[in-house]
Amino acid sequence: MPCISKTEKWAAYHEAGHAVISLEMEIPFSSVAIFPAKDDSRRWGGEVSPVTGHRSRMDRTQEMYYAGWIAEGRARGCRYFVASLHAEDDIENARARFLGMCVHPPTKEQEWVHWASVERTVKRLVKEHWPEITAVAEELLNKKTLTMAQVQGIISEKKGGGA
Repeated sequence: MPCISKTEKWAAYHEAGHAVISLEMEIPFSSVAIFPAKDDSRRWGGEVSPVTGHRSRMDRTQEMYYAGWIAEGRARGCRYFVASLHAEDDIENARARFLGMCVHPPTKEQEWVHWASVERTVKRLVKEHWPEITAVAEELLNKKTLTMAQVQGIISEKKGGGA
């Protein structure tokens, strides 16, 4: 296997976290990929490409957005928030989904309670699915792009269900 930078590895875990938790939340996607950042070839980024036209429950997409940086933080050995390449975008997207669910603008305290709950849920999900996230991340490091079907196959194989 060629030499893999830390940022490439972290991007793979970040995107694998999104992909595995997306499937857990029943949010379909067409592919997941990692690639060198456009502004700096030493940094890596990635994306999970959504299925066009699919409408997911807003509460589930919040957890999917958080899963990337939680998985990346775990891969880095960090217990707390990790400022990764796409963490700000993920959190902004999750917050927009949350605000879209609110009838009235939430107070700061209501937001804090909500995000603490989302974070606890996602940390639990990432911990429960860590073997699958690791397997998907390793395959992303090899192939750089995976389809949803490939990710499902990796998860099935990791759980002992065969491919």
